[in-house]
Amino acid sequence: NQASLGVVRWYGGDFVTAHDLLEQAIAGLRARASDRHYEGTWFIPTDAVASMHVFLALARFVRGDDIGADEQIDAALARCGELEFPLGPYTAASVLAYRVFIDVESNDLGAARRAVEQTSEIAERHGFDIWAIAASLQSAAVEGLADLAAGADPEVLAGRDRTLDGLVATWQMLGIAVFVPFYLGISARL
Repeated sequence: NQASLGVVRWYGGDFVTAHDLLEQAIAGLRARASDRHYEGTWFIPTDAVASMHVFLALARFVRGDDIGADEQIDAALARCGELEFPLGPYTAASVLAYRVFIDVESNDLGAARRAVEQTSEIAERHGFDIWAIAASLQSAAVEGLADLAAGADPEVLAGRDRTLDGLVATWQMLGIAVFVPFYLGISARL
């Protein structure tokens, strides 16, 4: 479907096509209501509709539409609020993890910290180990960047880098590749 192709295009760096496909997919959602068939056949742990909003947010963000990106993150989180456990909170943690990427790239480390804290809280409350690891990884990146911006001593930065590298290795050991280059880029800056 268009949304899936949009996600593939986004990960491939074709942000213009990704944006167009995801805009069309979201417009298609508005034109028709979800049905019970979706609920009975969806087997992915994150909600498809919320995920579409997240990737449209990412596509808008990389094209310079910060307001549009925020609108889509808000729409994704609103969707999560409508969903029962475990799908709602699990998907909300995913949305917030992508929010951190946007916030870091916008150099809004305060907002990134808040999103990391929310992800961590969801992970702890519901026992979502993968989101606890993700929050730890994101926290290491955000705090490392904050220390770098504050002109921290090289020893402090080296410690942050070791922590970040260890968490990236854990992420990779789990077979997760999402945003590894992003975190390795932060590590290189530290």
